[in-house]
Amino acid sequence: MKYIKSFLLITEKVESFISKPQMETMIKKYQALLANPNNIENRNHLEDSLNKMKLSLEKIDREMNSLKTKIKEATKKIRSFGDKNPTKKDTLKTDILNWKFELKKLEGNRVNESSDESIFFEKDVKNFCNLWGQSDEEVATNLGFDEKDPGFSELMIGHDYIWVEKYNVWIPENNSFYTEEDDEMVQYIKSNQ
Repeated sequence: MKYIKSFLLITEKVESFISKPQMETMIKKYQALLANPNNIENRNHLEDSLNKMKLSLEKIDREMNSLKTKIKEATKKIRSFGDKNPTKKDTLKTDILNWKFELKKLEGNRVNESSDESIFFEKDVKNFCNLWGQSDEEVATNLGFDEKDPGFSELMIGHDYIWVEKYNVWIPENNSFYTEEDDEMVQYIKSNQ
């Protein structure tokens, strides 16, 4: 399992942040890896990464609570202004919208969608590919293939992997660790390449 991405590597690559459901999914993934007795050689690395993820989850919870408090206090201020200070009220309303937007992202909710399909920001696609994407070598090693085989790409597609040209990674089309939003992201990537 030398190709397991450490949490530090993931967080270095992810530009913005990981939502709470994504972090919880990663924690479950690492707990499952730790439960596997075949991962003895990676145990210290896995335990260290798992502890760091748990600390990050606590940080996400604190940030969510902070945003909720800011929204609540700003709402009270707006009410206390009554008809006075329309400029200050507008500024606070903008702040509240921004905080709600950040809170939804931390909660793992879609923050931008149309009536037809989910729309993701390019940074969301990049973060997803950084989190779940695998190089030719990683996928070949995990599935027991030779990445230099001329039919390698066809083998990957046959094993439900999607090549994301822009980021030079393979992403699994199906993954038991995916959240509902992750599944939507995969469909989005498939239809928008």
